Amino acid sequence: MAQFTEQIGSEGLGEDGLLYRVLQRAGPRIFYAVGICILLAGNSYFLIFNSVSDLFSALGVINVGFYGTLSAVIVLCGVFLYRGDTSRSRYPRAAAWILCAVVFLFFLNAPVMALLADQMNTEFLFGWVMSIVAISTTGGAVVGTIEARSIERAQLNQHLRTERAAAEYHADQLEYLNSVLRHEVLNNVNIIQGYAEHGLEGEGTQEGALSVIYQQSEEMATIITDVRILIASIQGTGSLEARNLSRVLTEELEKVQAREEVEVTANIPDDIFVEADDLLPRVFRNLFSNAVKHNDSPMPKIEVAVEEWSDTVEVRVADNGPGIPESKQASLFESSMEANHGIGLYLVHELLLRYGGNIKLVETGTNGTEFKVEFGRPAKEDGGSTAA
Repeated sequence: MAQFTEQIGSEGLGEDGLLYRVLQRAGPRIFYAVGICILLAGNSYFLIFNSVSDLFSALGVINVGFYGTLSAVIVLCGVFLYRGDTSRSRYPRAAAWILCAVVFLFFLNAPVMALLADQMNTEFLFGWVMSIVAISTTGGAVVGTIEARSIERAQLNQHLRTERAAAEYHADQLEYLNSVLRHEVLNNVNIIQGYAEHGLEGEGTQEGALSVIYQQSEEMATIITDVRILIASIQGTGSLEARNLSRVLTEELEKVQAREEVEVTANIPDDIFVEADDLLPRVFRNLFSNAVKHNDSPMPKIEVAVEEWSDTVEVRVADNGPGIPESKQASLFESSMEANHGIGLYLVHELLLRYGGNIKLVETGTNGTEFKVEFGRPAKEDGGSTAA
């Protein structure tokens, strides 16, 4: 019956329909009106077949008490809906429970009433129908109110759990970033200071000291840039829209070739779009950089292939490096203070989570490593920005 009331409460009434809007706006007042109508109808029926003086008889008092109690319960349901800060969107479904309960109980009694019709007088038959309407209306009001309040509390609890989880996630991320900055940046600063002191004191060659200082400065700049990008990812700055993946991949491969001596093989169809933001280039910048940085072969190689599916786009990135040790594979995309200053693949993973995609380690070994990156397609490929 719950599924039926859901259809009556939304699809049947139509969320844009007049009746739905009336129930949504009136809400508890409908319950008040129904409760009063039950009280008036129950006592009016009694007066049709009895005199006014009979209201004070035992049967009259029972009748008034019966319909008065049911009426009060229905009115109280309306009060609970209003005082309980129940969302207006719940009102139509709560009201639908009344209709469903009346229809259900009426059809349950209809066959019996049809069989006994010849043996019942008009007053008894009318009283039976009134009792069915009053009891089913009250039952529907109670169930509808309880369900509406339960759904509201469940959604509130879910919202609180989501907010708590997000707060814990952000706290963990900030703690991780803090540890990265404290450990890595300070470590680089100490190295730079040490070599600067050696150079000032005339120890070693100035060229060697300057070379180390330059390398450590570059590493520190990269760390700070990655931290900034990760913070932007956590904060969710920048809207997700259609981005030209083909252009991003081509430009990032050109950049890595300009910086490093590397052999590139690419199969990239033109104008492939994915849902992402301005940080998309960083995904492949890190992957390509890792493919070269941790590659001890005479000529590092990067192979990139893009495949399109009905609702996803798949990018495979392979290299000819020494592979990833088995001990590191399980925690490859987790926050870590190990090689690549603990952000590289973790940053890639976090960005892809934001895009609704993922990254997987397909295979790794002495012949190289292959990653698979998956993206969701934008809703309208021709309607989004093609910014890289």
